[in-house]
Amino acid sequence: MLLLDSGAGCTVGSVCLVLCPWLSGIYGFDPSLVLFIGAVNVIYGLSSGALLLLTTQRQDIPVAPLRFLALANASWVIPCGVLLTMTWSEATWLGVLHIILEATFVSWLALIELRIAGSLQFRER
Repeated sequence: MLLLDSGAGCTVGSVCLVLCPWLSGIYGFDPSLVLFIGAVNVIYGLSSGALLLLTTQRQDIPVAPLRFLALANASWVIPCGVLLTMTWSEATWLGVLHIILEATFVSWLALIELRIAGSLQFRER
């Protein structure tokens, strides 16, 4: 799960950063917004990847950092809603779709990570 989480964040973020001029055109977003989305995704992906490396060294998953990742994923839904509201009039359907899919994906990740954290905490007792 952490590999998917980290890989998705780094991949989407890198694509946004590298293809910013093109994506801003097809999304109807200001280039600075595409750069912001890309940077947040890369930073998050690297954080998730750090937890992945930690777990491979320890052979277990620390519950608190996993919960923090779940909270970060769930929290990203709020900025996604704000971005949709702010860009609704100029965004293309592809831009709207990107934000909706990103919010949906991170919500799903948060739910799965919370379930895993809950089962790990139950096992520790």
